[in-house]
Amino acid sequence: MTLRIGIDTGGTFTDLVGFDDDGEGFVYGKQASTPDMPARAVANVLNEVDAGKQSVASIVVGTTVATNAVLQRHGARVLYVTTAGFEDVPFIGRLDKEELYNLHWRKPAPLVTRRDCFGIAERVAHDGSILVPLTEAALDDLVAFVAARRNDGADLAVAVCLLFSYLAPQHEERIRERLAREFPGLSVSVSHQVSPTWREYERASTTVGDAYIKPVLRSYVAGVQATLRELAIGAPASMLKSNGGHLRIDAADTQPSQFLISGLAGGIVAARHYAHMAEVDHAFSLDMGGTSADIGTIQGGQERYLSEFQVEFGIPISVTCVDVATLGAGGGSIAWIDKGGLLQVGPRSAGAEPGPMCYGKGGQEPTTTDANLVLGRLNPDYFLGGQIVLDAKASLAALAEIGRALQGILAPATGNPSRIPPSPGSTGEGAGG
Repeated sequence: MTLRIGIDTGGTFTDLVGFDDDGEGFVYGKQASTPDMPARAVANVLNEVDAGKQSVASIVVGTTVATNAVLQRHGARVLYVTTAGFEDVPFIGRLDKEELYNLHWRKPAPLVTRRDCFGIAERVAHDGSILVPLTEAALDDLVAFVAARRNDGADLAVAVCLLFSYLAPQHEERIRERLAREFPGLSVSVSHQVSPTWREYERASTTVGDAYIKPVLRSYVAGVQATLRELAIGAPASMLKSNGGHLRIDAADTQPSQFLISGLAGGIVAARHYAHMAEVDHAFSLDMGGTSADIGTIQGGQERYLSEFQVEFGIPISVTCVDVATLGAGGGSIAWIDKGGLLQVGPRSAGAEPGPMCYGKGGQEPTTTDANLVLGRLNPDYFLGGQIVLDAKASLAALAEIGRALQGILAPATGNPSRIPPSPGSTGEGAGG
C-alpha cells in the first residue's frame, strides 16, 4: 500500500484521508484538534492510521492555524516600520463601514498598535527614484527602537512597508539586512516580497498580517516536520495555499500570508474535482466544520478567485485566494441571547477545548452540537468513532438555561447558508467538513 495523504487541521477536528496508489482504497483518520499545539493533532491522526508503518508517496496539509491566529488575536506583537510621516496608514484605512446605519459600530483594531509604529527617514518617489536616501543614522535609530521593544519581553515580528518599495526595494532590503545582523532570529516581513503592488493601505495591511502570523505558522510547520521525522516519513510534504495550490512545507513559513485561508481552499478544490467527476459545470461547495461554514461556487467547471480578501473587516490581505463566503455556523457555534432578547448562534465557537457541553470537558455554553444531540441526530456512543462519549444530560441542562425552543438554535445555523445566491445555470451541491 502506497498512500497519498491529505491532512486538514481545523479549529475543532484534524482530519486525514489517505488514497492508495495501488488501488486498495482509502484510509481515514479523525482526531480532536489541539489548539495549544496544533501540530500534536497531526501526529495523533498520523498515528491513528499507522502512517509510520506505511509507504507514503506524498503529504499535503491544509490548516486554519493562520486564520484563527488573526481572528482570535493570538499572533505576534508587530513592529511596523514605514516611511516617516506615514505611520498612521494602518489606522486611517478606508472610509468604508461594515454596518452603515449602526451608530454604535466600532471598527476592529489593526494587528499593530500605534506605539509600535516607527517612521524612518527615507523616501522613494512614484517613479522609483530616490528622494531621501536611507542613512546609517536612520538605521541606528530603528535598531534602538526595536531593541527597546525587545526589552519588553514580547514575541516580536517586524513588518516593513516603505512608500513605492515595489519599484525600488533597496531600502527595505537594507533594513532587513541590518535587523538580521542586530537581532538574529527576528521575524521580518518586507512589503516588496509579501505584496509588491500599489495601494499603500492594502499593502501595509498585508505585510502586517504576514508578520503577525509568521511565528505562529513557523511553530506549526516546525511541529509537523518534527512529527514526520519521528515517524520516519520521508515523503515530500507541502502545505495548501489560499489559492488552492501548494508549497513545500519547508518554505511555508517564508510566505505566511499565502496560507491565511489554507483550510478553506481545500473544500473548493475538492468540490471542483467531484463536480468534474459528476460532469457538473455549476456547483455549490459547503464545508461545515466546528467553527464556521464556508460556501463557494464552481462555475463553468472552475472555482472563482479573488485578488484580495478581508480575513476580518478592515484587515485586507492582497493575495490571490479562492472565493468563499464564511458564516459563523459550525458544529461548535455557541447559542446566546443578545441584548434585544433574540436568540443568536455564532460567530463564537466552543472549538475543541473545551468544546460543546456534551463533551464533558468544561464547556459552559450550549452549541449546535448540543442541540443536535438532544434532538437525537447524533449517536452519543459513537461520536468521533467512539473516542468521545457524549453527555446528553449536560446538553439538555445547558439548553434549558437558554429557555428557547431547541429548534430555534438550529434554525440560524441551518438557515444562514440559504442566503447565498445561486450561480447561473443548473447547479449541483457538494458538502464536506
